[in-house]
Amino acid sequence: MGSFCTPSYTELPDSNETVSGTEIPSWVAAAGRTTFERAAELANSPYPTYEGARTATFGGDRRTEEERMGADILTKGAESYMPYVNRASEVADTLGGGYDAMSQEELLGSPFKGASREELLGSYSGASREDLLGDYEGATREELLGDPFNLDSAQPYMDIYQDAMNPAVREIEEQTIRAQMKLEPELLQVVEVLVHV
Repeated sequence: MGSFCTPSYTELPDSNETVSGTEIPSWVAAAGRTTFERAAELANSPYPTYEGARTATFGGDRRTEEERMGADILTKGAESYMPYVNRASEVADTLGGGYDAMSQEELLGSPFKGASREELLGSYSGASREDLLGDYEGATREELLGDPFNLDSAQPYMDIYQDAMNPAVREIEEQTIRAQMKLEPELLQVVEVLVHV
């Protein structure tokens, strides 16, 4: 394992040595000294072991006063809020049902008739096709799709397809030949048996 498992240590400077030529404010030096002294005290004290219970216990009522009051409302004070819950349930049961047969007046009231086109658009009469498109007549089929499909335009793609299929076709032909060569001796034996019978 080499030097990886060989213990080594780094020689720390003597605690009496000081660094000279620094301009550290005195309050920083005092705070650093205090922090170091506390850390040294902790390092020299024995390791505190945990002496409490290893598993949590839930014995007794550990709820806060508000939690107890909330539980009391739900259990003992049900008669005060249950009428509202029941009424909300009754209203919820009616939602979504029975509106198909209602008329516009029953749903929206009789004065509502909707705004007319004039009230919505005023005197706007709309733009004509010429206003919107000018002299644009549209593109022809050839302009949109190019030349019509024919054998000459498809030939480059057919060559690519054929080149891709050639190895697969050759492999199938070779497998067929191998299978025929393997079966020929067996077929000859069957023919000989049939001839002698």
